[in-house]
Amino acid sequence: MHDKENRPTPEQIQANYAIDEAIRDPVPQVIGLFDDVLTTGAHFRAASTALQQSFPGVRIVGLFIARRVPEAADIEDFEP
Repeated sequence: MHDKENRPTPEQIQANYAIDEAIRDPVPQVIGLFDDVLTTGAHFRAASTALQQSFPGVRIVGLFIARRVPEAADIEDFEP
């Protein structure tokens, strides 16, 4: 997804997610989402929304290893 021009919206991504009803009990107090690279945040928003719908009021936190800014200059732009 990181290099695609046409990215799906959070709503389109969320349509692919499902919560397994068999493992909803007990309700968690906090849910942590881990992703290697945060680019636009669409996947985090999609997952957060799906989880909030299943677990209203539960705190959702995200942990991201790196942040990619699509409009940022490429390191090759600075090579002599």
